[in-house]
Amino acid sequence: MSEFDAKKVLDQSIPKITGKLGDFTYPQLLELERSEKAKSDARTNLLAPLQAEIAARVDRCPGLMLSEESRERIARMAHEANAAYCSAIGDDSQLPWDDAPDWQRQSALSGVNFHLGAPDAGPSASHDNWMAEKKADGWVFGETKDPEKKEHPCMVPFDDLPTEQQAKDTIFRHTIHAAVPFLLEIERLQAEASAPAGEVVPEGQSATGDTKAEHEFAKIAKLEFCDADGRSLFSVKPKKGDLMLNGRKAVYGKAVTLSREKPRVEVSQVVAVDATGLPVSRVKWPVPLVGGGGKLATFPPRHIAFNL
Repeated sequence: MSEFDAKKVLDQSIPKITGKLGDFTYPQLLELERSEKAKSDARTNLLAPLQAEIAARVDRCPGLMLSEESRERIARMAHEANAAYCSAIGDDSQLPWDDAPDWQRQSALSGVNFHLGAPDAGPSASHDNWMAEKKADGWVFGETKDPEKKEHPCMVPFDDLPTEQQAKDTIFRHTIHAAVPFLLEIERLQAEASAPAGEVVPEGQSATGDTKAEHEFAKIAKLEFCDADGRSLFSVKPKKGDLMLNGRKAVYGKAVTLSREKPRVEVSQVVAVDATGLPVSRVKWPVPLVGGGGKLATFPPRHIAFNL
């Protein structure tokens, strides 16, 4: 059971909550969103800023969207990379991930979560985070690492560490950031493969179903310009005011130009996706728009409209 009480937070006044959304952690924001959606009298004027803060956080730190399974995979990679490095410098104390004690695996996972939420944090910040957690768990400085006594020779400021020990934080950080984009793409493809196909409706018609257009509209985070098979050719992230809700239709009010420098592409459909990359709605054309590769082509304003 989480110590964070979303229900108690939501009982506060809306201005008080929205004024401090930036103070909540990403998991807390998700918990608030789930609780707010579950309310029978959902306050859309709170849900909208909540979702905007979540989207902004993800935009700054894409790795936050990774599942727990992917986070553990990254922790395993970072642990094994450091274990290989330690072995190379004569330190054989690092066991393989499957044989490592639970506290060590949890420490690696905690470090992964730290870097996913703070992608600009350097090796020194990584060490500071590790040492703060070790102190909280009762670890102190010791000449040799002793899990029973909770003593560790690296329990000193980063600048006081030997160079070969500082390198471990650099390896750990770089391993995480190298793995993030690959695992995000794997999760996107898995979600796309398992998700039911979005309803394709002709321009000018309304999609069926009783989903509120306002709710679907609020979920749109990006527009994917795709070929006839649904492969993304390029994407556009709408700025505030670019995408407008008109009845049950989301209308993109800006022209999109395919520059001559782009490789030649044939755009047959545009898919509106949410912050996790799942489709919200799409619009298709029987004749693709060809552009790039020396040819200039433009989607005129209001030509892209999604039925919600």
